[in-house]
Amino acid sequence: MEQCLHGRENFMASYGLFMDFLVDSSKDVEFLVNKGIIPHNFGDYEEVAHLFNNIGKQVFVRDFYFAGISEEVDKYCKTSWWLRYVQSLLRDYLANPWMATSVVAAIILLVATSLQTVYSVLSYYHG
Repeated sequence: MEQCLHGRENFMASYGLFMDFLVDSSKDVEFLVNKGIIPHNFGDYEEVAHLFNNIGKQVFVRDFYFAGISEEVDKYCKTSWWLRYVQSLLRDYLANPWMATSVVAAIILLVATSLQTVYSVLSYYHG
């Protein structure tokens, strides 16, 4: 409908192209369903992937409204895996001082327990 009316905003066409950008396979659909982005009443994941992969064909959009977020997603996917893990660690576990303190305490306890185990095993075999 948006394609037929010239001079109108292309919100739905932009959304369809954005979803085509995000979805390549049924695994992508499953991920989006698990995150609550796509409701689970569309059919099986393969059908939904096929729908989104074909929805953008023959569609022309002058102003792509999701260009900014598409660039951010593309940039995020191109970052190295260890940087994503560090960002996740900072965001999820070191967001405030109390969480950071508990993570440091857990690491110290883990190291101390590991050292105690190593010394116990060594004293058993050398004692």
